[in-house]
Amino acid sequence: AASGAVQFNLKLKGIPLPATEVHASAILRLFLWPLTAWARQPDEISSGDRNNCTAICEPETNPPDLLCGPEVVCEVASVSNTSSDHRNVVKLVLPSNMDDITNGMAHTVKISNLLLPRSGWFPSRLGVELTNASDETPFYTISDEYTFKKPDAGATTGRLVVSGRTGYGPKPFVSDQENMLLVRLQLGATLWHSGEADAAKLKVILPAGYSCASSIVTLGSDPLAFTDQLFLQDGNGDGYYDHARGQLSGTTPDGSWANEDGVCSYELEDGMSLFRGAVVYVHIPVNNPSEPLSKFAAENVWSTELLGKGVGGPSDPLSMDPVPFISLKEEEELGNESWASNLAVMGIVEAGAQSLQPGNFTAGATHLLQFFFTPTVGLGEFGFLMIDGPEGFDFGSPCQVSDLEPHYYVAGDSGASATRRLDAVTSCTSSPWPTNSSSHNHARIQISKGMYAGITYGFALSVTNPLVEVAGLESWQLWTQSYEGSGLEGTHDPPRFNPLEAGSWNLYRHDLDSFQVVFPDEVARPSSLTGFSARLRFLGLAAKAGTYSMRVVAPIGFEFDKDGSTDAAINFTVLSSVVGGVTANLSATPTVGHSNELLWNAVDFVDGESYGFEALVHVPNQAPTGSSQAFFVELGYDAAGLADRPMAGTAALPVTQSLSDCSVEVLSRVID
Repeated sequence: AASGAVQFNLKLKGIPLPATEVHASAILRLFLWPLTAWARQPDEISSGDRNNCTAICEPETNPPDLLCGPEVVCEVASVSNTSSDHRNVVKLVLPSNMDDITNGMAHTVKISNLLLPRSGWFPSRLGVELTNASDETPFYTISDEYTFKKPDAGATTGRLVVSGRTGYGPKPFVSDQENMLLVRLQLGATLWHSGEADAAKLKVILPAGYSCASSIVTLGSDPLAFTDQLFLQDGNGDGYYDHARGQLSGTTPDGSWANEDGVCSYELEDGMSLFRGAVVYVHIPVNNPSEPLSKFAAENVWSTELLGKGVGGPSDPLSMDPVPFISLKEEEELGNESWASNLAVMGIVEAGAQSLQPGNFTAGATHLLQFFFTPTVGLGEFGFLMIDGPEGFDFGSPCQVSDLEPHYYVAGDSGASATRRLDAVTSCTSSPWPTNSSSHNHARIQISKGMYAGITYGFALSVTNPLVEVAGLESWQLWTQSYEGSGLEGTHDPPRFNPLEAGSWNLYRHDLDSFQVVFPDEVARPSSLTGFSARLRFLGLAAKAGTYSMRVVAPIGFEFDKDGSTDAAINFTVLSSVVGGVTANLSATPTVGHSNELLWNAVDFVDGESYGFEALVHVPNQAPTGSSQAFFVELGYDAAGLADRPMAGTAALPVTQSLSDCSVEVLSRVID
């Protein structure tokens, strides 16, 4: 039954015992179980409905011509004199003109206009008390049949807690396994396990394509973190957290989770209860679908379902019917900073389709980060490009996004633009993540003309590095979101520092601003033009006394000559103290990694000395436009902490001797 007026048909039968007749004007009380469920808020009950109900009596038809009313006095009351909200007793005064109810005959009392509560309940009998006309000599029994009510809309609810950088959990991408989500459930009916099999279950039903991870068995009842942002909110500033951390117990005597493919199921143990109105939070580890899923897809619906047998009910459990989580409209009304109706599942931008290079590695420095990003899914008009940095990095408020230098946006060998500007940036806003962070490390760039799939975009974003070492330097992330608010795709792994190698960039204690790379005649002549590799000079290497690993990274397309069997750099030369300000010799010879890196395991530095070397480098036909046009040097590049990474620096690539942005047009096809 739904909430509102309801009709009960109550058949009063005699029993085959002496002096058990039911006489006229007898008083009958129905105790509406479950007693605490039969409640309404005062503002839900009109003055006319609060204590009244309507009842009539239909007499037994065999034998005919028996009398019973038809009017029956009917009123509603509470078993407790102190409760004004519970209306859980129906008092009936049988008609004064009623023929006695004896063995073998029955009158039927029809009760109507009985106001139902909003909550529901699983099968439950009714308690029945019979007294005489003076309300004495009580007789008590229970009904043969049971009542069952499904909760009103909104009594049972479910919603997801916004978590992770994207809001879609810590693993928001297609095919990600064990994406740990936090779910809020409110029960519209009490679940109680009577001891029978399948007596009480709670289910979370996932959209098609998801599966409940097998780890739900152990992780479903993980303690909720004190540090979870939701449980630290105090919106009204009253000194009390807004959300209590109520959770389901996963210990064996209480209940346990099970994986039922697209359903995460929690079964109560014998004697355990979850009471109506209770709000519980549960960890749900899920395996994401293998295909992207929009928040606005019709099939992207999460649901919860309550199943139980109640008390003395049927042999099979009854369902309260699956109830969808809050709608997208309700999500917006509640404030989608914390709550979600569903989640988007995002596509993955391939690792080689994005890179990120800093303008300055130094702790505390403010500089321009250069980003290069090739979406595989187009971004519609006024969509958003999100940049997430490790906690401690600060984009400023508002953030400042800008174009790269013009030579990045030139036509390449194919004749098509290798890199494009972000077309018509509308705004750049920043915020902290997590929300209690002191730095604005999340940037939200709105692009009025969107982005095309398969096109590389390059741009710069101003950032201030943290002053100290921070955790999560590999947590840089780029992702896109539609104007309507659904995540589209992003970087599963951090944007690469060297596009040929997985991994991001590190902080260093000092800027090696003396570092320079010298080309012959200060021009980068392609090796296809000269017929040989260029001999480049690397100067200005200096550091505080110590032994450090060292790495030099060249722009994409530049390749160091190496021995094919040992990877040792070919014709590597330590410069003498009379060249380029060099005052001391390097103590080791490098190997070549990923074709564009020179690597030293250990180099000895002495205070006040300047070091340099020469190496052969294959120069490409054109400077790269999908990553920085710069050389980088890092001392202590593989060290775990900032204290052991003393210096890093950059050196700009000179002009490449090649044609760009040129074309040949035919003016006439006429042959003289």
